[in-house]
Amino acid sequence: MRNQRGASDYFLYFATNNILGLTKMKEAMWRIDPSGGSLFSDTTNLNQTVLFQPEPDRRLLRRLLEEHFHGQQVSVRNVEHFVVANTPFLASHYKKVLADLEGAGKVSVVAPPPRRRKGTYPNAETILIFM
Repeated sequence: MRNQRGASDYFLYFATNNILGLTKMKEAMWRIDPSGGSLFSDTTNLNQTVLFQPEPDRRLLRRLLEEHFHGQQVSVRNVEHFVVANTPFLASHYKKVLADLEGAGKVSVVAPPPRRRKGTYPNAETILIFM
């Protein structure tokens, strides 16, 4: 937490072995700090609306996914688990990154279901190959 002078007042630590608990905590953190889910200030004016909603740094998530899964064949479920358990990002952030990677030819889908639209991953068991 940051105080009115912008200095750190205290730190919040969260520990769990439960992936659902981790998911819910990260969702709560991103609601408070949509730019990164990790900075909070008690100086925020709750009566003032936000003009521009910050977006997560999907370039960082893309780099993390490319580095971790390069040359591997993985399921969408495994990608989601990696994002939740090993990055500061939410599960809802990875599908747009996967779509961008697929569009750039850096990810391909193994045996896509019939009538699947490129850039969509409706089945968690869908297998991806990272180039």
